[in-house]
Amino acid sequence: MWLTSRAYRYHQHKLRLLFSQLHSVTMYPSKPDADFAPPTTGVPVTAPPGTFQVQSQAIGPWSTGLCDCCDDVGNCCITCFCPCITFGHIVEIIDRGSTSCGASGALYALILCVTGCQWLYSCFYRSKLRGQYGLREEPCADCLVHCCCCELCSLCQMHRELKRRGFDMNIATLNMRAIQVFLPLVMAMILMAVPQASSALSGLRVELTHVDSSGNFSKFELLQRAALRSSRRMARLTARAMKAAASANEVQAPVHAGNGEFFMELAIGTPSLAFPAIIDTGSDLIWTQCKPCVECFSQPTPVFNPSSSSTYTKLPCSSNLCQALPTFTCGASSCEYQYSYGDSSSTQGVLASETFTFGTENSTSVSDVAFGCGDTNQGSGFSQGSGLVGLGRGPLSLISQLDLGKFSYCLTSLDDSKKSPLLFGSLADLTASATASAVQSTPLVQNPKHPALYYLSLKDISVGGNSLQIPSSTFAVQEDGSGGLIIDSGTSITYLEVAAYRRLKKAFLSQMQLPVADGSEIGLDLCFLAPSASSSVEVPKLVFHFDGADLQLPAENYMIMDSSDGSLCLTIMPSSGLSILGNFQQQNLRILYDLKSKMLSFVPTQCDQL
Repeated sequence: MWLTSRAYRYHQHKLRLLFSQLHSVTMYPSKPDADFAPPTTGVPVTAPPGTFQVQSQAIGPWSTGLCDCCDDVGNCCITCFCPCITFGHIVEIIDRGSTSCGASGALYALILCVTGCQWLYSCFYRSKLRGQYGLREEPCADCLVHCCCCELCSLCQMHRELKRRGFDMNIATLNMRAIQVFLPLVMAMILMAVPQASSALSGLRVELTHVDSSGNFSKFELLQRAALRSSRRMARLTARAMKAAASANEVQAPVHAGNGEFFMELAIGTPSLAFPAIIDTGSDLIWTQCKPCVECFSQPTPVFNPSSSSTYTKLPCSSNLCQALPTFTCGASSCEYQYSYGDSSSTQGVLASETFTFGTENSTSVSDVAFGCGDTNQGSGFSQGSGLVGLGRGPLSLISQLDLGKFSYCLTSLDDSKKSPLLFGSLADLTASATASAVQSTPLVQNPKHPALYYLSLKDISVGGNSLQIPSSTFAVQEDGSGGLIIDSGTSITYLEVAAYRRLKKAFLSQMQLPVADGSEIGLDLCFLAPSASSSVEVPKLVFHFDGADLQLPAENYMIMDSSDGSLCLTIMPSSGLSILGNFQQQNLRILYDLKSKMLSFVPTQCDQL
């Protein structure tokens, strides 16, 4: 303890010597510039003894303009890159050496990095400089010059003013010992503040869990359950397309996809409450059930109570995100929403903002995320989670609110126990797991009637190397919003427009050369009876030809075997009004949705290795 105290006194003594050396250099002007005549400064005239005479100080103009930075290019460059140095010089001279250049510069840098309000500090010294030399308050009030005009220009002007009055502006710079003491301090404070400034979210990873992962189901049983959910989801999406095609004079409530096949773990509020939420690329809104419940379904985790969170805030009707809702009403001081998913499924409540935490091991918290705090929620299919996270293209979706521009996922096989990664931002790029030449890309098509959905331009399909010669209009988006093909994470089975499906079915029937089996029990249209469980069956290659990209599917992504009866079924079904590329066809493909470039890219990947 004695040694520490002694060392402290020693360094304190050395600092005193350092400051005395710094202040020993003359701080006052020896001779002003030849072409500069300072205004009257209020020096008292000679007066008789015993009298006290005060002469008012004349107010004069600045010797240099606010924007005359080019008059001293060297100082202008220093101020742009490190304004704390210029400010330190100014303060040391204005305070007559009572405040050191290093200390004031370091304090300026600290205020700049921590609060960004350093102009309050420098504004004080502009006023003090004017008071000392009788300068006008121009071109506007001092606070406005530093806050609204240009902080850096003001510092340069003050520096030039003192220099023209004869002050040596290089005093602090020449004292290298002072710089050796204070420069590391300034740099350390700046480096401490850099992580805060660059802490904006650039990438995020979460894990997706299949909704049936906790059940002891075979792969065929998993597909059977998924096919049933897919038929319900397809009915909702078809109803949505039909709503868009209805008469423009008829008022229609918007219908969204809803439900899904995967959920993610996240947490809400402060303190945080963890809950699972279904992800859905077919809708925008993020929502969870909230207390007090008017009507809520049973969920696996406790219902979120907004009153217990310190970061919960209701959003007003004037907010942009409230205006982005398809249906809303204005309450006393809040935005009340209603979001429908078809077949009587819906959520209703208040639009609010909260802090959400993503991930379990390396969790990331994001504040001010808008979400639906639902107190009236009904319908089947939501009970696997405690809410829903929309990943659509609209402003309310998670990807839009995070403002990361892109996301990708890689879905493991249906019967794989490993989770599927969902990646946002910089982590979503495909080149990290594959060579650039293996990546294929196709444009994302916009449907004005359904702006949240991800439409693709499917040109043709080939089976066994033979083109089906599908007319170009089959998968085109119609003027009334119907038609087209979307890629969807929440639908397991791929659905094709009836005209295209008939050609596909005919091609498989002619090339498989196997007896046809009944697939109605499992919800599939085309099944074949395999010779035996031990025999290998060759199936024709299936390729989807998109605009600029060819997706060649492995056999396990479109054919599935039922070992109990030896049936082999095609996981593609007919539809009318909308076609969907389902998630069963997306297994072991890493798929990137780039919203900024409006492109969808994919590459074959062993997803359980990511």
